[in-house]
Amino acid sequence: LDEKVVSLVEEQQLYLDPRFGLDMLSDRLEVSSVEIVDMLHVMHGCSFAEYVNGLRIDRAVTLILLKSENDDAVMLKYKVNKTDFLDEIAAECGYDSKDLFLKTFNIIMGMSLMDWLNEGIA
Repeated sequence: LDEKVVSLVEEQQLYLDPRFGLDMLSDRLEVSSVEIVDMLHVMHGCSFAEYVNGLRIDRAVTLILLKSENDDAVMLKYKVNKTDFLDEIAAECGYDSKDLFLKTFNIIMGMSLMDWLNEGIA
């Protein structure tokens, strides 16, 4: 089951769809959501939401770094403070809103996006 979940969620990047959820995965795999949840706890040590949000935030970090690889620290912070930049990152990572993306980033990374940038850039 773990291989099927990884194949669908990660390799086919279902997690990037804002409508993606446990029910969708359960239907696609034709197994109960309980089986998926149990497997994630055993194999990955996390809940379904933590699994999906972890993938989304990893993707966001990659995108932020890729979209700013030629920027210095000041330019990167300027870009991140622009609403359209974060809206774009959020949408590309499966979030319906920038606010939800920022809140989830804080939960998963244990710090705000700006704190993460300051820590990585300093």
